[in-house]
Amino acid sequence: MNDEQWFLLKQRYPIGRKFWARVGRIKLFGIFVEISDSPKDSNKYIGLIDIGHIALYKEGSQELPLDNTQWAQEGAYINCIVSYYREHGKQLGLSWLGKSSQSKPE
Repeated sequence: MNDEQWFLLKQRYPIGRKFWARVGRIKLFGIFVEISDSPKDSNKYIGLIDIGHIALYKEGSQELPLDNTQWAQEGAYINCIVSYYREHGKQLGLSWLGKSSQSKPE
């Protein structure tokens, strides 16, 4: 993703925006999510809920449980909020709002 695309993505997803995203990949350190309107040439997993950024959680959000077997699984949808920007990797730093669904909520 180039700098202009990153700038536009941050405008569409300002800090504090809440939305549903599809869980794309699970790692020990967090959950990567797919953003449906991310630029076509960007990394597929543009959002990350990182278990290590507890201080950046926004009001109403929850920490991911330490036991990752309790996390939403790949393919599920989770409700999240933009908490910060990961400038070095051009990713949205997300927090989990504690809800998940097997199908995308309306």
